[in-house]
Amino acid sequence: MVWGLRLSGFLFFRILKTGSDDRFDEMRQHFVKFLGFWTLQFLWVWLGSLPIVVLNSPNIQAYPQPKFGTGRDIAGVILFVLALGIETWADAQKYRFREAHPEKKEFVSEGLYSWSRHPNYFGEILAQFCKQLF
Repeated sequence: MVWGLRLSGFLFFRILKTGSDDRFDEMRQHFVKFLGFWTLQFLWVWLGSLPIVVLNSPNIQAYPQPKFGTGRDIAGVILFVLALGIETWADAQKYRFREAHPEKKEFVSEGLYSWSRHPNYFGEILAQFCKQLF
């Protein structure tokens, strides 16, 4: 939930500042493509969350569950917080860069982007990995 709130909050902030979200402008013209995009996105999220739903079902919860607080749990939480920080920092850097350089010909090459071309994807992959730890 924390990850989803961070991402939706950033996207909402960006829409408030810019007035629109141009990622879907071309797709909005074609209802079937737009519907297909959202349907596939729904299926992807549903299939991805299905193991968590099954593991939290009453039939599984009837069995003894391990307690939270092992070294693996703590490492997962620490890495998840780090991943969330990397994603947030990368999104903020890219947003500030795009505001200072509205022409899309230039690339961000400072801060986290001096280490990686897509640091926000690295943060995303790390966050998804951490979800598997605990």
